[in-house]
Amino acid sequence: MVFGKRAFFSYMVREDGAVWWFVNLPRSEEPTVAELKAIPDSQWHQRLLTLFAEDASPATHIISATPPNYTWVPLHDMQAPKTWYRDRAVLIGMPHT
Repeated sequence: MVFGKRAFFSYMVREDGAVWWFVNLPRSEEPTVAELKAIPDSQWHQRLLTLFAEDASPATHIISATPPNYTWVPLHDMQAPKTWYRDRAVLIGMPHT
């Protein structure tokens, strides 16, 4: 995970060498699916390269190696619940097997 100067980038390299990645672009309002699809892939590609150009991370290398055929999904942050627990404790997580 990379908190870049202009945007957030996250990636994972699978055992077979494939790379899965995503970006989180800062916006004050959530874009619509139609708005995201209206921007050509080549324009998105260049925008992503520009956003991460000043960061010391593999983001631009990974983006450059990815054919510009993007799927954009608008996501939003949810507010944290006011109460995380009641009484004395809360357990979060999964057992290690």
